[in-house]
Amino acid sequence: MSFDQPIHPDEHTVINAANNILNNGLDPKMYRYPAGFLNLLALGFKIQSHIGPIKKYNQYQLARIISRIMTSSIAIMVFTICSINISTISGVIGAVVVSFSYTIYTNSNYAIVDVPTTFFITFFFVLLANYLHKNRLKKNQLYILAILIGISISMKYTAALLIPVLIYNSFLLLSKKHYQTLSSNSIRNLLFVVGSSFIFVGLILLINYQNVLSYLQKLTTDGIIEIQYINTFNNLINLILVSGIFIVIVCLIKPETFDKRFFRYIISPLNFFLIMIISFTFVLLSPFTIIELKKSFVDFMYEYRHMKIGSAAHYHHSSDIHKQILSELSFSNTFNFYKELLVMNIGIFGIMILPFGLFHMYQKNPTYFLSILIYLILVIMTIMGWRNVATRYTLSLFPLLAVIIVEGLQFLKNILTDRLPLHRNLCYFMLVAILIIPMIKNFLFLFNI
Repeated sequence: MSFDQPIHPDEHTVINAANNILNNGLDPKMYRYPAGFLNLLALGFKIQSHIGPIKKYNQYQLARIISRIMTSSIAIMVFTICSINISTISGVIGAVVVSFSYTIYTNSNYAIVDVPTTFFITFFFVLLANYLHKNRLKKNQLYILAILIGISISMKYTAALLIPVLIYNSFLLLSKKHYQTLSSNSIRNLLFVVGSSFIFVGLILLINYQNVLSYLQKLTTDGIIEIQYINTFNNLINLILVSGIFIVIVCLIKPETFDKRFFRYIISPLNFFLIMIISFTFVLLSPFTIIELKKSFVDFMYEYRHMKIGSAAHYHHSSDIHKQILSELSFSNTFNFYKELLVMNIGIFGIMILPFGLFHMYQKNPTYFLSILIYLILVIMTIMGWRNVATRYTLSLFPLLAVIIVEGLQFLKNILTDRLPLHRNLCYFMLVAILIIPMIKNFLFLFNI
């Protein structure tokens, strides 16, 4: 088979899993990724089989076409967000900025789960911008956003980072409506029960520590739990215990704290219902993740190991090459990789105007500003905690960064034209040129054009 570019390693995994769905009754036999995108590809392959004979080459072609369509739609969605929040011309600039993103362009050529994940995450922020622009969010709009999050998670697990964004907007809705379902005493009592339960579960895990480790060993493929897993398990126990103790102490020492509405909103039926919608949507699109729970756990832990220790995950934990790779991993290497990637995508000027864009967005729409900021911070914290680096991990960031950059251009234009004798359109054109020309130059240089 001949392609205009090499096959991405993840493409092989994705295509094979999609074929497994066709041949094994919706079971992908692989749960490193959820099955949302795999089911979409399997449907495409099924339709393709009725048109003509299926060949592996044709499957790769079709899968890449789907990825490219989704990626092209991202530019349209950035245009929509900027048009809603600023103006049509700003929307055009935003679409141009994201179109010349090296990361988005290169990854659009591959059939990988990161592309549809970015598509649905960006669509989430399109709907959120539209809802917040017209009026503050309503419950039925939150339900739609929850369904969209469930779809996003069914594409890739990391889309779960959208859940705090949804809960934040839910909190604002409830607080503004003075939504009350529980008395302060019942809230305090409920939290006390939750805190006590955390302590109880933590103590049980500590008492049965070795038994739990033995059970986890049975779920592994080689019967060996590596130190990374053990550390994670220990941190989880500590988190459960500390959280439980903190909740109980606050309930006992300062009960008046819970007289405020904050905790009513956090534990409101609405938030539980939103989580149920997300979970139901995810299971509906990726059912075998739950049906084959043991295999899902094994595959998920493999993916976790791969993220935490990078390419060393492919080698046995006691091998020399495994130890060598681990010794070369560092936070600074990860930071430098993503720093250079950021410069490559949006340029120095683009980075410089990001703070102005955030400030301008905060002034106009604090809710939308914090929604984007929450997601950006969570993604950055996540990928910086991984020692495996890849451009595709940052894919969902660049549509949002394009929106922030356009906001920054608008802010700088307003400042300069207010203080200097400059024509507004001419000033805007100059700022756009300073931003776009280096991006185009980098883009062409990277592809030897």
